[in-house]
Amino acid sequence: MKGPDAGILEAAKALSKEKFKRQLTLGFTAGEDTGGWYVTKVIEEGKVTKKEARMGIIPEPSMMEVIRTHKASGHAKIMIHGKAAHSSRPELGVNAIDKSADILTEIRKLQKNLNKKPHPLLGPTTIECTLINGGFKANVIPDQCTLHFSTRLIPGHEKPAVCKGWLNEILDALKAKDLRFKAEILEISAGKPLDVPEDSEVVRMLTKMLKKQPTGAPYYTEAVNYTAAGIPTVICGPGNIDQAHTPDEYITLKQLELGVKTFKESIRQVCLI
Repeated sequence: MKGPDAGILEAAKALSKEKFKRQLTLGFTAGEDTGGWYVTKVIEEGKVTKKEARMGIIPEPSMMEVIRTHKASGHAKIMIHGKAAHSSRPELGVNAIDKSADILTEIRKLQKNLNKKPHPLLGPTTIECTLINGGFKANVIPDQCTLHFSTRLIPGHEKPAVCKGWLNEILDALKAKDLRFKAEILEISAGKPLDVPEDSEVVRMLTKMLKKQPTGAPYYTEAVNYTAAGIPTVICGPGNIDQAHTPDEYITLKQLELGVKTFKESIRQVCLI
């Protein structure tokens, strides 16, 4: 985001001496993963309101594609209960890690079914096990194992009850086949997907300017929060998201130049004309 942030500052600086007819607000938030000064506080503290803002553009790296929709982000946590025993006598215990493998096998089957019903711009909902904690000693049959799942949800799947239903169906089926299987859902959560209408002002303005059709993205951004607050907000920024979180992050000068040009024209159309 250093490049896109510099880009919007450069665009604002270039137009700073113009006579603005409408307000321009630049918002810089951080720490969304660690409870920092995130967009929710910007909205709660009234830094930006729908009375002031007709639209929003977040310059997340999109190769200057206009992203009007993206998946929701969710989380689930399942605890598998077993029975501890010495590893030399496994028949006296119930291996919780082994039982967790049964869940993961069923999750793969669930994903195959989800793959059959993709969103036209976003692809399918995905559910991935991203963390496993099990056992407490190398020579003891583990009596507990915890599975954490990261979900990316397309519109229609964002309610927590939807994912909970899928997981309960899996757990109930495993319990029915195996009397020694015992597991429970400890946590389930889901956000909202971004879904700004194709005919909204911000989408029409940027697609006409860039001569590109709007598209979607698999990741999650704070555009959801702004849009939910009544400010239709899309993603459009320089750079490739595939470079994010890599050791050699970079954005080409050509992309940065296109970003600045686009931000300047967007400000001009909304705030100066």
